[in-house]
Amino acid sequence: MKLTPTNIYGSLLLPLFFPFVGFFPGIDTQPIFLIAALLIFLLLLKHIKCNVTFVIVFLISVISIVSRFLFELSYLDFKYVSTYLAALLTFFLIYIAIDNGYLKPTVKFVLFVSFSYFLIGVIQLFIPDFVAILVHRSAEHAFSYAGSGRGVRSLTGEPTALGKMFTTLNVLFVFLIYTSDVIKKHRAALMACLMFFLASAMLSRSAYALAIHLILIFILIFFVNKKLFFTIAAIISILMTSLLSYLYLYADIRAINLLSQLLTEPDLLLKQGAMRRVMNVPISLNNLQYFGYFGAGNSPDSFNASLSTPIGSIDYVAFKRNLGGFVEFILKFGVFSIPLISIYFYMCFKVFLITFYVNNKKFRIGIFLVCAIFLLTLQDGSPVVPLSWFLLVYLYLYRRQSI
Repeated sequence: MKLTPTNIYGSLLLPLFFPFVGFFPGIDTQPIFLIAALLIFLLLLKHIKCNVTFVIVFLISVISIVSRFLFELSYLDFKYVSTYLAALLTFFLIYIAIDNGYLKPTVKFVLFVSFSYFLIGVIQLFIPDFVAILVHRSAEHAFSYAGSGRGVRSLTGEPTALGKMFTTLNVLFVFLIYTSDVIKKHRAALMACLMFFLASAMLSRSAYALAIHLILIFILIFFVNKKLFFTIAAIISILMTSLLSYLYLYADIRAINLLSQLLTEPDLLLKQGAMRRVMNVPISLNNLQYFGYFGAGNSPDSFNASLSTPIGSIDYVAFKRNLGGFVEFILKFGVFSIPLISIYFYMCFKVFLITFYVNNKKFRIGIFLVCAIFLLTLQDGSPVVPLSWFLLVYLYLYRRQSI
């Protein structure tokens, strides 16, 4: 095979879609994609065209973040500085690659990735430590997940991350369906959602991940077929009411246990670690009142904090970080994150405007896509995960390049 920029950049798809697989110790999100993408960028620099406007706003964002470092020189350490500079560099390299026509996943490739996660997950139902050596977290973690009814992790760090991976793949697969020449696009998209959700429910068993996945599916159904949406909602309500008294039979499954609490004693959910994940964005923003407008940075300080919710107050200890997501930039850097966060929301707004015509009818898929971006990137997760940046940039540049 002739080595071309497209083929070379195509090799990045594997570390991009398998970000937790690697040999670097002590790191959940492996830096293989970042290292390879940087080397390829430098190697093929003469074949790369850079959007001047993007480069300027990106540099402004970098300067702003680095400026925050100058206010906390005594707290700086290699891990802190390298993590956020790596996140910014990942954003830049992904943007440049996609903007130049590279990093284009196909339907077949997404199916290959999905099947790989699914097949390994199925094997781990019976052999929890199967291929445990491929990810950072030890085999003991795998056995602890299996023993607590939390499901399996496949090629991710934990069951919740696997559920999030299935949701991300689902979103990308649905988008590729609508950009393909498939005739019955709505039917194919909804069938894909069902398959991905069942895979996640069977393997990850993460109440949080399944809830996010289900929300996105319902948003898509609402815009595809409103009658179907209300019919399904009514059926689910009836079934949940009828089966409420039988949920205790499956209390050993964490997702079912949390669902039972939600329906019977919702205030108990506030004591669950999963609620901290659900409330990650408001908690992260709430922490700013303790650390100030410049953000928490790498401060070692902590505060006894409280956040009001419709079902009670969450009492917690406010630290310099919570559970990640792009909202972490706001918590860490405060007003210094404004340039970067402005880019993020500008891109989201452009994705929001994406429309397709299906059966000669206007289909506002952009609403579904921007909801997916918020829930899969802003909400939680490490800011250095390349797939999160890819989801944002890939959908944004599709919108820009299709105009």
